[in-house]
Amino acid sequence: MALFGGGLIGSAIARALGRAGFQVRGDHPYDWHNATKRSQELASVTSALSRISPGGEESGRIDLVWAAGTSGFGSSLEEMDAETALVTELALVCRQLGSPPEAPRIAFHLVSSGGGLFEGMAPTGRTTEPRPLRAYGNGKLAQERLASALADTIAAVRIYRPASVYGFAPGARRGLIAALIANALTGRPTTITATPATLRDYVLSDDIGAFIAAEIDRDEDGLATHLLGTGKPSTMHEVLTTIEDLLQKPVLRSFDPHPSNGLNFSYARSALPCGFYAAPLALGIERTYARMKHQAARAGRR
Repeated sequence: MALFGGGLIGSAIARALGRAGFQVRGDHPYDWHNATKRSQELASVTSALSRISPGGEESGRIDLVWAAGTSGFGSSLEEMDAETALVTELALVCRQLGSPPEAPRIAFHLVSSGGGLFEGMAPTGRTTEPRPLRAYGNGKLAQERLASALADTIAAVRIYRPASVYGFAPGARRGLIAALIANALTGRPTTITATPATLRDYVLSDDIGAFIAAEIDRDEDGLATHLLGTGKPSTMHEVLTTIEDLLQKPVLRSFDPHPSNGLNFSYARSALPCGFYAAPLALGIERTYARMKHQAARAGRR
Protein backbone atom coordinates (compact mmCIF):
# COMPACT_ATOMS: atom_id res chain seq x y z
CA MET A 1 0.00 0.00 0.00
CA ALA A 2 0.98 3.65 -0.32
CA LEU A 3 0.00 6.29 2.22
CA PHE A 4 0.14 9.90 1.05
CA GLY A 5 0.20 12.37 3.94
CA GLY A 6 2.10 12.56 7.22
CA GLY A 7 -0.03 15.17 8.97
CA LEU A 8 -2.56 14.78 11.76
CA ILE A 9 -4.73 12.13 10.08
CA GLY A 10 -2.01 10.54 7.95
CA SER A 11 0.25 9.92 10.96
CA ALA A 12 -2.71 8.50 12.91
CA ILE A 13 -3.41 6.07 10.06
CA ALA A 14 0.27 5.06 10.00
CA ARG A 15 0.30 4.37 13.75
CA ALA A 16 -2.89 2.32 13.52
CA LEU A 17 -1.54 0.31 10.59
CA GLY A 18 1.64 -0.36 12.59
CA ARG A 19 -0.41 -1.71 15.48
CA ALA A 20 -2.25 -3.95 12.99
CA GLY A 21 1.04 -5.47 11.83
CA PHE A 22 1.70 -3.46 8.65
CA GLN A 23 5.38 -2.63 8.14
CA VAL A 24 6.95 0.40 6.45
CA ARG A 25 8.87 -0.73 3.37
CA GLY A 26 9.94 2.67 2.11
CA ASP A 27 9.55 6.40 2.58
CA HIS A 28 9.33 8.23 -0.74
CA PRO A 29 9.44 12.03 -1.13
CA TYR A 30 6.44 13.66 -2.80
CA ASP A 31 6.81 17.30 -3.74
CA TRP A 32 3.56 19.31 -3.54
CA HIS A 33 4.82 22.26 -5.52
CA ASN A 34 7.37 21.06 -8.09
CA ALA A 35 5.50 19.19 -10.83
CA THR A 36 8.67 17.86 -12.48
CA LYS A 37 10.06 16.41 -9.26
CA ARG A 38 6.66 15.07 -8.26
CA SER A 39 6.29 13.27 -11.59
CA GLN A 40 9.59 11.50 -11.00
CA GLU A 41 8.69 10.69 -7.41
CA LEU A 42 5.28 9.35 -8.40
CA ALA A 43 6.90 7.18 -11.07
CA SER A 44 9.14 5.70 -8.36
CA VAL A 45 6.15 4.95 -6.14
CA THR A 46 4.21 3.47 -9.06
CA SER A 47 7.15 1.27 -10.00
CA ALA A 48 7.36 -0.08 -6.46
CA LEU A 49 3.61 -0.75 -6.40
CA SER A 50 3.64 -2.42 -9.83
CA ARG A 51 5.77 -5.22 -8.38
CA ILE A 52 2.71 -6.25 -6.36
CA SER A 53 1.13 -8.36 -9.09
CA PRO A 54 0.67 -12.04 -9.96
CA GLY A 55 3.66 -11.84 -12.29
CA GLY A 56 5.77 -9.53 -10.15
CA GLU A 57 8.08 -9.93 -7.18
CA GLU A 58 5.16 -9.83 -4.73
CA SER A 59 1.48 -10.71 -4.90
CA GLY A 60 -1.54 -9.35 -3.11
CA ARG A 61 -3.40 -6.08 -3.17
CA ILE A 62 -2.65 -2.38 -3.42
CA ASP A 63 -4.27 0.28 -1.23
CA LEU A 64 -3.61 3.94 -2.05
CA VAL A 65 -4.54 6.28 0.79
CA TRP A 66 -4.83 10.04 0.25
CA ALA A 67 -4.70 11.82 3.62
CA ALA A 68 -2.62 14.73 2.43
CA GLY A 69 -2.77 18.25 1.09
CA THR A 70 -2.13 21.69 2.47
CA SER A 71 -5.61 23.15 2.10
CA GLY A 72 -7.81 24.60 4.82
CA PHE A 73 -11.10 26.45 5.22
CA GLY A 74 -9.56 29.66 3.95
CA SER A 75 -8.01 28.12 0.82
CA SER A 76 -8.60 29.87 -2.49
CA LEU A 77 -10.07 28.32 -5.63
CA GLU A 78 -6.58 28.21 -7.16
CA GLU A 79 -5.17 26.39 -4.12
CA MET A 80 -7.96 23.85 -4.19
CA ASP A 81 -7.54 23.29 -7.92
CA ALA A 82 -3.85 22.59 -7.33
CA GLU A 83 -4.65 20.05 -4.62
CA THR A 84 -7.35 18.38 -6.72
CA ALA A 85 -4.79 18.02 -9.52
CA LEU A 86 -2.70 15.86 -7.15
CA VAL A 87 -5.69 13.61 -6.47
CA THR A 88 -6.26 13.40 -10.23
CA GLU A 89 -2.69 12.11 -10.63
CA LEU A 90 -3.30 9.39 -8.04
CA ALA A 91 -6.60 8.43 -9.65
CA LEU A 92 -4.71 7.91 -12.90
CA VAL A 93 -2.17 5.70 -11.08
CA CYS A 94 -5.06 3.61 -9.73
CA ARG A 95 -6.41 3.11 -13.26
CA GLN A 96 -2.96 2.21 -14.57
CA LEU A 97 -2.28 -0.31 -11.82
CA GLY A 98 -5.73 -1.87 -12.20
CA SER A 99 -5.74 -2.14 -15.99
CA PRO A 100 -3.35 -5.03 -16.83
CA PRO A 101 -4.79 -8.55 -17.04
CA GLU A 102 -4.64 -10.34 -13.70
CA ALA A 103 -3.86 -7.07 -11.94
CA PRO A 104 -3.86 -7.09 -8.13
CA ARG A 105 -6.85 -5.84 -6.18
CA ILE A 106 -6.73 -2.01 -6.10
CA ALA A 107 -8.41 0.11 -3.43
CA PHE A 108 -8.40 3.89 -3.15
CA HIS A 109 -9.05 5.63 0.16
CA LEU A 110 -9.74 9.37 0.16
CA VAL A 111 -9.87 11.53 3.28
CA SER A 112 -12.26 14.38 2.54
CA SER A 113 -13.85 16.93 4.93
CA GLY A 114 -17.25 16.87 6.56
CA GLY A 115 -16.92 20.47 7.69
CA GLY A 116 -16.11 21.62 4.18
CA LEU A 117 -19.05 19.79 2.64
CA PHE A 118 -21.69 20.48 5.31
CA GLU A 119 -20.68 23.81 6.83
CA GLY A 120 -23.69 25.38 8.57
CA MET A 121 -25.64 22.09 8.58
CA ALA A 122 -26.49 20.41 11.88
CA PRO A 123 -27.22 17.64 12.38
CA THR A 124 -26.07 16.04 9.13
CA GLY A 125 -27.41 12.59 8.22
CA ARG A 126 -26.26 9.82 5.91
CA THR A 127 -28.44 10.99 3.04
CA THR A 128 -27.78 14.73 3.44
CA GLU A 129 -26.48 16.18 0.19
CA PRO A 130 -23.30 18.31 0.46
CA ARG A 131 -23.77 22.06 0.05
CA PRO A 132 -20.29 23.62 0.18
CA LEU A 133 -20.17 27.32 1.01
CA ARG A 134 -16.59 28.06 0.00
CA ALA A 135 -13.80 26.99 -2.35
CA TYR A 136 -12.45 24.50 0.19
CA GLY A 137 -15.68 22.49 0.27
CA ASN A 138 -16.13 22.63 -3.50
CA GLY A 139 -12.58 21.35 -3.93
CA LYS A 140 -13.17 18.46 -1.56
CA LEU A 141 -16.38 17.57 -3.39
CA ALA A 142 -14.50 17.55 -6.71
CA GLN A 143 -11.94 15.20 -5.19
CA GLU A 144 -14.70 12.89 -3.98
CA ARG A 145 -16.14 12.75 -7.49
CA LEU A 146 -12.74 11.76 -8.86
CA ALA A 147 -12.55 8.95 -6.32
CA SER A 148 -16.12 7.77 -6.94
CA ALA A 149 -15.46 7.59 -10.68
CA LEU A 150 -12.79 4.95 -10.00
CA ALA A 151 -15.39 2.49 -8.74
CA ASP A 152 -15.98 1.17 -12.27
CA THR A 153 -12.27 0.38 -12.69
CA ILE A 154 -10.86 -0.78 -9.36
CA ALA A 155 -12.10 -3.11 -6.65
CA ALA A 156 -12.81 -0.67 -3.83
CA VAL A 157 -13.22 3.05 -3.15
CA ARG A 158 -13.61 4.45 0.35
CA ILE A 159 -14.37 8.11 1.05
CA TYR A 160 -14.06 9.43 4.60
CA ARG A 161 -15.71 12.65 5.73
CA PRO A 162 -14.28 13.47 9.16
CA ALA A 163 -15.90 16.19 11.24
CA SER A 164 -13.76 18.75 13.13
CA VAL A 165 -10.55 16.79 13.64
CA TYR A 166 -8.23 17.52 16.56
CA GLY A 167 -5.18 15.88 18.10
CA PHE A 168 -1.42 16.26 17.94
CA ALA A 169 1.35 14.94 15.70
CA PRO A 170 4.95 16.22 15.66
CA GLY A 171 5.50 18.40 12.62
CA ALA A 172 1.84 18.43 11.63
CA ARG A 173 -0.21 21.58 11.29
CA ARG A 174 -1.54 22.51 14.72
CA GLY A 175 -5.30 22.71 14.95
CA LEU A 176 -7.36 24.91 17.24
CA ILE A 177 -7.52 22.60 20.27
CA ALA A 178 -3.78 21.84 20.26
CA ALA A 179 -3.10 25.57 19.80
CA LEU A 180 -5.38 26.44 22.72
CA ILE A 181 -3.53 23.95 24.94
CA ALA A 182 -0.10 25.22 23.89
CA ASN A 183 -1.07 28.86 24.34
CA ALA A 184 -2.67 28.22 27.72
CA LEU A 185 0.55 26.60 28.94
CA THR A 186 2.62 29.61 27.88
CA GLY A 187 0.09 32.31 28.71
CA ARG A 188 -0.32 33.47 25.13
CA PRO A 189 -3.74 34.65 23.92
CA THR A 190 -5.65 32.97 21.09
CA THR A 191 -7.96 34.69 18.63
CA ILE A 192 -10.92 32.46 17.83
CA THR A 193 -12.76 32.90 14.53
CA ALA A 194 -16.04 31.52 15.91
CA THR A 195 -18.49 32.43 18.66
CA PRO A 196 -18.71 30.92 22.18
CA ALA A 197 -21.94 29.21 21.11
CA THR A 198 -20.63 27.77 17.81
CA LEU A 199 -21.36 24.02 17.73
CA ARG A 200 -18.86 21.56 16.27
CA ASP A 201 -18.53 17.81 16.18
CA TYR A 202 -14.95 17.36 17.43
CA VAL A 203 -13.37 13.99 16.61
CA LEU A 204 -9.92 12.76 17.68
CA SER A 205 -7.45 12.03 14.88
CA ASP A 206 -6.44 8.72 16.48
CA ASP A 207 -10.03 7.47 16.17
CA ILE A 208 -10.11 8.48 12.50
CA GLY A 209 -6.82 6.69 11.89
CA ALA A 210 -7.97 3.53 13.65
CA PHE A 211 -11.16 3.33 11.59
CA ILE A 212 -9.39 3.86 8.26
CA ALA A 213 -6.73 1.28 9.14
CA ALA A 214 -9.52 -1.18 9.97
CA GLU A 215 -11.18 -0.47 6.62
CA ILE A 216 -7.89 -1.20 4.84
CA ASP A 217 -7.49 -4.43 6.79
CA ARG A 218 -11.15 -5.39 6.17
CA ASP A 219 -10.46 -5.60 2.43
CA GLU A 220 -14.06 -5.29 1.19
CA ASP A 221 -14.97 -4.36 -2.38
CA GLY A 222 -17.31 -1.63 -3.62
CA LEU A 223 -17.85 2.08 -3.07
CA ALA A 224 -18.65 3.44 0.40
CA THR A 225 -18.67 6.85 2.04
CA HIS A 226 -18.25 7.15 5.81
CA LEU A 227 -19.19 10.11 8.01
CA LEU A 228 -16.79 10.18 10.97
CA GLY A 229 -17.67 12.20 14.05
CA THR A 230 -19.08 11.78 17.55
CA GLY A 231 -22.71 12.68 16.93
CA LYS A 232 -22.42 14.83 20.07
CA PRO A 233 -21.44 18.40 19.19
CA SER A 234 -19.79 20.74 21.68
CA THR A 235 -19.83 24.52 21.90
CA MET A 236 -16.64 26.54 21.72
CA HIS A 237 -17.32 27.52 25.33
CA GLU A 238 -17.37 23.84 26.33
CA VAL A 239 -14.03 23.24 24.60
CA LEU A 240 -12.44 26.16 26.46
CA THR A 241 -13.86 25.06 29.81
CA THR A 242 -12.67 21.47 29.27
CA ILE A 243 -9.11 22.64 28.54
CA GLU A 244 -9.08 24.95 31.54
CA ASP A 245 -10.33 22.16 33.83
CA LEU A 246 -7.62 19.81 32.55
CA LEU A 247 -4.71 22.25 32.74
CA GLN A 248 -5.93 24.20 35.74
CA LYS A 249 -4.91 27.28 33.80
CA PRO A 250 -6.94 30.00 32.08
CA VAL A 251 -7.18 30.01 28.31
CA LEU A 252 -6.60 33.60 27.27
CA ARG A 253 -8.73 34.31 24.22
CA SER A 254 -10.59 36.84 22.19
CA PHE A 255 -13.42 36.19 19.76
CA ASP A 256 -13.37 37.72 16.31
CA PRO A 257 -16.32 40.17 16.16
CA HIS A 258 -16.89 39.10 12.56
CA PRO A 259 -16.03 35.37 12.69
CA SER A 260 -15.21 33.73 9.38
CA ASN A 261 -15.78 30.26 10.77
CA GLY A 262 -18.74 30.62 13.09
CA LEU A 263 -21.39 28.35 11.55
CA ASN A 264 -22.55 25.19 13.29
CA PHE A 265 -21.75 21.70 11.99
CA SER A 266 -22.34 18.24 13.41
CA TYR A 267 -23.30 14.71 12.46
CA ALA A 268 -26.35 12.82 13.68
CA ARG A 269 -25.36 9.75 15.66
CA SER A 270 -27.38 7.59 13.28
CA ALA A 271 -25.11 8.76 10.43
CA LEU A 272 -21.95 7.21 11.90
CA PRO A 273 -20.70 3.86 10.57
CA CYS A 274 -21.10 0.70 12.58
CA GLY A 275 -17.98 -0.05 14.60
CA PHE A 276 -16.63 3.49 14.66
CA TYR A 277 -15.46 4.58 18.11
CA ALA A 278 -15.07 8.28 18.92
CA ALA A 279 -13.60 9.34 22.25
CA PRO A 280 -15.62 11.83 24.31
CA LEU A 281 -14.31 15.38 24.09
CA ALA A 282 -12.75 15.48 27.59
CA LEU A 283 -10.90 12.19 27.04
CA GLY A 284 -9.72 13.23 23.57
CA ILE A 285 -8.38 16.54 24.86
CA GLU A 286 -6.61 14.70 27.69
CA ARG A 287 -4.97 12.36 25.17
CA THR A 288 -3.95 15.28 23.00
CA TYR A 289 -2.31 17.01 25.96
CA ALA A 290 -0.53 13.78 26.95
CA ARG A 291 0.93 13.43 23.46
CA MET A 292 2.07 17.05 23.47
CA LYS A 293 3.75 16.57 26.85
CA HIS A 294 5.45 13.38 25.65
CA GLN A 295 6.80 15.12 22.55
CA ALA A 296 8.04 18.09 24.61
CA ALA A 297 9.84 15.73 26.98
CA ARG A 298 11.49 13.91 24.07
CA ALA A 299 12.60 17.20 22.55
CA GLY A 300 14.01 18.29 25.92
CA ARG A 301 16.17 15.14 26.14
CA ARG A 302 17.86 15.81 22.80
